[in-house]
Amino acid sequence: MPPLDLASGDLLAREERADQALSRLDGITLMLPDPERFLYRSVRKEALLSSQIEGTQSSLADLLLYELNEAPGVPVGDMDRSAQVWVGGRTPATAHFVPPPPDALAALLGALENYLHLPSEQAPP
Repeated sequence: MPPLDLASGDLLAREERADQALSRLDGITLMLPDPERFLYRSVRKEALLSSQIEGTQSSLADLLLYELNEAPGVPVGDMDRSAQVWVGGRTPATAHFVPPPPDALAALLGALENYLHLPSEQAPP
């Protein structure tokens, strides 16, 4: 593998653009009254969006109120981990994926394990 030449060509131009973008970002943070608060809110917002992928039904306001102990805590629907879950969408009907219900999971995993242990001549194509 040839050595990486960072001192010339397209990589140098990209590095300069990246440095300029970081400098602008650093300058903007100096104008914020409280950069830590801005970072805190950004991280919370990203966490909320990530959890919504998993079907969590909560808003940023719910999260912030919960952290301030002004809300009753975790929503009742989130406390029962044996309840049906889904990925994406606001309900199982609009979800991208709905796994098997919890009470069927043990039998289905057993069937999958049996299938995986089938001799190759017995396994369907």
